[in-house]
Amino acid sequence: ARATVAGLPSGTRLLVSGTASIRGEVSMHAGDLAMQIHETFENLASLAASVPGQSRFSLDRAETARVYFPRPADRAALVAAMKARLPRSAAVEYVPAWICRRELLVEIEATLAPSPS
Repeated sequence: ARATVAGLPSGTRLLVSGTASIRGEVSMHAGDLAMQIHETFENLASLAASVPGQSRFSLDRAETARVYFPRPADRAALVAAMKARLPRSAAVEYVPAWICRRELLVEIEATLAPSPS
């Protein structure tokens, strides 16, 4: 599953699995970290907005994120991008790791709380 709504002791949360710069089955922006970050966040926002039901989710309510990246030199740019796009309260973990496709430079998992009603 790309994501699942889970009832946790802390309340309802959207658990988003690894999301990257992919449209359909096609990797986008090979070799361009800035555009891959942008595309990944577009995908995360679209996924959050597509959840049916009463709970509304958005990246403004991100509680956690795990950022996977294969090139150590990209860490500073990824830290800056996460600070610019996620709430300051979000706990972000950076994990140097190979990603499922060689051309991808970033993959993000996240936990989102619902927006207040």
